[in-house]
Amino acid sequence: KALEEYKNGATSSEVSLKYGVPASTVRNHNSNSQMTFGSGRPTVLKIDQEQYLVELLKNLEIIGLRLMKTVVMKLASEYVKLITGKSIDLGRKWLKNFLNRWKGELKMIKEKKIEASRRNGFTEDIRTGWFEKLELILRSNNLIARPHAIYNCDESGFSDETACEMVIVSHETKQAYEQSGGSGKNFTTSLICGNAAGEILPPFIIYSAKALNLQWTFGGPSGSSFAVSDSGWITTSLFIEWFKSFIEHTKNVSKPLLLIMDNHSCHISIEVIELAQQNQIILLLLPPSCTHALQPLDTVTFSSAKQSWKRIVTRYFLRTGRKTIRKIDLPVLFKELYSLALTPKQVVAGFLRAGVWPFDSSAMKEKVARQPLAAKQLNQLPQATRDSPVATSSFQSSSFISYDQNTSTTTLGFTNNNGNQSRYVLNELNSASTRATTVNNSSLTTNFNTFPSSDQTTTSNQLKTTNENSTRQSSSMNSYDLLQCDTI
Repeated sequence: KALEEYKNGATSSEVSLKYGVPASTVRNHNSNSQMTFGSGRPTVLKIDQEQYLVELLKNLEIIGLRLMKTVVMKLASEYVKLITGKSIDLGRKWLKNFLNRWKGELKMIKEKKIEASRRNGFTEDIRTGWFEKLELILRSNNLIARPHAIYNCDESGFSDETACEMVIVSHETKQAYEQSGGSGKNFTTSLICGNAAGEILPPFIIYSAKALNLQWTFGGPSGSSFAVSDSGWITTSLFIEWFKSFIEHTKNVSKPLLLIMDNHSCHISIEVIELAQQNQIILLLLPPSCTHALQPLDTVTFSSAKQSWKRIVTRYFLRTGRKTIRKIDLPVLFKELYSLALTPKQVVAGFLRAGVWPFDSSAMKEKVARQPLAAKQLNQLPQATRDSPVATSSFQSSSFISYDQNTSTTTLGFTNNNGNQSRYVLNELNSASTRATTVNNSSLTTNFNTFPSSDQTTTSNQLKTTNENSTRQSSSMNSYDLLQCDTI
C-alpha cells in the first residue's frame, strides 16, 4: 500500500510517516521492481506454505491434539523436510518469529487445570457424541454395509507374566504361590489390526533393543513385520513404517476405508496425514481415555488374548525351565497366540461389542462413568434429623450427576499435487476449551460428502441389521459438523 500511494503521487516522506516505512525503502522498491517485500533474512517456508501450516495447526487443535511448543516445532520440521527435502530442526526462535508473523491467526496461552472427572470420565455425552459421529461417517461414506472396509489398529504390550492356575494342595495349606512366573516387567509391543469382517493383518512386533537381530524374525505369523526401539514401544517413525504396510495390505479394498485408532501422539504426523489423503483412508481418532469402552480390539479381543498369552508363557516356562522369554522364541509364541485367541470370531466380537459394526448406538451404556455430586451440591442435600430420618430411596435418583461436556468433530482437508482434495481425519474432542475455537472462519465449510460412493457387498443378514438402524436420525447431529479447511 505504501508503494502504491508513492506511485500515485505521494512523497516518500508522507508515505514513511503514514506507514512507518523508511522513505529510502519506499524509493528503493519503486526503482527496483524485482525487490521482495519484508525485512530481514528470508523465512524457511514461503508465505503460502506457512499459511498451509497455520491451517493445519488450527485444525489439529480442533481435533484435540495438544499443540505444545515441542509438538509444533516437530510438525513444522517434518513439513520443511517434506517440502524441501532438508532435515532442519526448527527451534524456539523460529517458533517465536512464526507466531509473531501469524499473530492474527495463532497465539500462545497457558493451559488451565480441569477436573480429573471431566478429563478422564467416559460420560454419556461422550458416548452419545461418539456414536452420532460414527453413524454420520459410516452413512456418508457408504460404509454402513461394508465391514471389510472398517479397521481398528492398536498397540498392546505382551509381558512375561504367567497365569495363576488352580492347584491341588493339602487340606492344611492356606496359600499357594505360582513358581514358574516371569517378572512381569519385560514387555514386547505388538501393533495389531483387524476389520469388522474378521480379517486380521499380520502383526507388527517391536522389540526393546538397539538393533534388530534377524534371528528374532523367524517363526512368527505369516507376513509379520519386526522392528526395534529403545523403549520397546511405538514411535512416530515406526508407526509411519507400519502405516505404509497397512496401505499395501489394503490396496485391494474398495475405497474409502475407515481406520479407527487412539489419539496417541505417534499416530499423527505430516507424513501419515498425506499418505491417508492419497489413499482415501479416513483416520478416526477415539476420545481420550475412552478406549476401554469404544475401541473394538480393547473390548473383547485383547482381554481374551492376554489371558491366552499368560497360559502360553506358563507352558513355555515349564517346558524350557527359563524365567524370561528369549527374543528368538517370541515369534513362535505369537504364532501360537494368533491361532488360539486372535481369531476372526474374536475380532468380529470386538466390533460387535463396541457397537461399531453392526452399528449400535446403544452400545456401552453400562460403561458410562457415574460421577459423584460436587461438595457444594452435597452440602445442599436435606439433612437427617432426629424427627425426620432421610430415607435412602428419597434421593437415590439424584445421587449422581453428569457434567456437561463440550465436543467437536472435524476433518482435515489437504490438496495433493494433482489438486484433489480429500477429508480424512476426524476426532471426538472432550475438552472444555474447544468451544473457544473459532468455527465461523470463512475457510471452514460444511460438507458431508467426504468420498465418492463405493459398491456395497453384504449378506442378507447384514443388510437386515443395518436397515434397522438406518431409520434412526439423531436430533443433535448438527452439533457435530464436519469442518473442511481451505488449503494452498
